[in-house]
Amino acid sequence: MLVLVVLVEGLLVMVVLVVLVVVLLVMVVLVVLVEVLLVMVVLVVLVEVLLVMVVLVVLVEVLLVMVVLVVLVVVLLVMVVLVVLVVVLLVMVVLVVLVEVLLVMVVLVVLVEVLLVMVVLVVLVEVLLVMVVLVVLVEVLLVMVVLVVLVVVLLVVLVLLVLLVVLGMLVVVVLGLVLGGGHGVLEDNDYGRAVDWWGLGVVMYEMMCGRLPFYNQDHEKLFELILMEDIKFPRTLSADAKSLLSGLLIKDPNKRLGGGPDDAKEIMRHSFFAAVDWQDVYDKKLIPPFKPQVSSETDTRYFDEEFTAQTITITPPEK
Repeated sequence: MLVLVVLVEGLLVMVVLVVLVVVLLVMVVLVVLVEVLLVMVVLVVLVEVLLVMVVLVVLVEVLLVMVVLVVLVVVLLVMVVLVVLVVVLLVMVVLVVLVEVLLVMVVLVVLVEVLLVMVVLVVLVEVLLVMVVLVVLVEVLLVMVVLVVLVVVLLVVLVLLVLLVVLGMLVVVVLGLVLGGGHGVLEDNDYGRAVDWWGLGVVMYEMMCGRLPFYNQDHEKLFELILMEDIKFPRTLSADAKSLLSGLLIKDPNKRLGGGPDDAKEIMRHSFFAAVDWQDVYDKKLIPPFKPQVSSETDTRYFDEEFTAQTITITPPEK
């Protein structure tokens, strides 16, 4: 704003100078005109007569009066213009001062508002910190409560798991005896290798059909199914597979496939194994689809711990 004021003042000075120069030029021109007129008057006076000289003198006086009047009017106008310019400059200066004062007041108001906002923010931050501390304390208490509850729950679960493992081991032992021994074990008869072929039949049935040949949660009904129920096969099972499983799961061990004097050879001759070269199997020439990577003959890494953790039980019990 100060630069603008200086520029305006400079412009005003230049305008005043220009006006003065114009006034001087006008006066010079007027003087020249007067001199010319005088010369003309003189010439006219010389050419005409003395009477004309009087008239010319009168005219010259009139012209001089008019020139004086014009000069006075011009001077008055210049003065009026100068006065107006001065007034305008004074008004502009006053306005500039007022604007500066207003700007200072606005800056002060803004600073006060900023300080108030900062104070409010500080108060809010302190309140939030207090709330955060309270929330953290509540969360810590909740975490401690949850941890205590989890520990109690884990202890209860561990106790239940131990009970379930014990019960599972008992059930596995019973089912192993029932499903593996089959008809001969349930009837408490003496049994030989035919029991093994029954167990093989149970395992192969579950592998081919996806379920056990006999199953019921009630052990009494399960025993009854093993003794009395006929084997049922899904329709998708091949005829050779049905024949093999039916032979292995015959309830009479003497009539069971492999239960005769030929033992395993009777099973090996079955049509289900027609494509198997048993000599290649014996010589380990067949390439299995999956070859376990074991470190020794006793490496049990591919067996679930549910079975490897069980205690060894000899069946049948010694007499």
